[in-house]
Amino acid sequence: MTRTEPQYNAYRSWSLSLASAACIAVASLGPQVHAASPAAPFTQLDPARVGADVGAMRSVAVELQDSMRFNPSELRAKRGETVRFVVRNSGKLPHEFVIGQATALKEHAAQMRQAASGGHSGHEHHGNDHASHTANTVAAVSVPAGQQAELIVRFDAAGTLGVACLVPGHSEAGMTGRITVAP
Repeated sequence: MTRTEPQYNAYRSWSLSLASAACIAVASLGPQVHAASPAAPFTQLDPARVGADVGAMRSVAVELQDSMRFNPSELRAKRGETVRFVVRNSGKLPHEFVIGQATALKEHAAQMRQAASGGHSGHEHHGNDHASHTANTVAAVSVPAGQQAELIVRFDAAGTLGVACLVPGHSEAGMTGRITVAP
């Protein structure tokens, strides 16, 4: 059966409407901003959309210091646990709180250095949400001097993750840490 031009246009319009409705439905499904990648052992959640469906959540305060240290630098979580990191920058320099596996942290650091070599601080190229960073393999937040931000992460697998401030020069100066995720 061949379609006439008006039939084809009506069919195409209906198909586009159906596809648009499907996209809207998927976009409204839940609090997840980005799943860290199939290989990443965590999921970053959007603080603005986290609801009761996330379950119990523990809050952990982390201070970012101009002495190029995190306080605390050693953190613990349990597999399946959701943690709200309340990240406060007590210094006068911008900092980041980035969680990831070693290879993802190295990739992100290279991106930061490249941005910095282009005349940027390396820090402002992504804003505060990091949702599209490093092929979704890091969970991260940028925190301007004297400010505070939240990062909500669900730990999906046991293991050890790195934490770093990847503003160029900061991790090299010792602004690193570790999260041990117990089974």
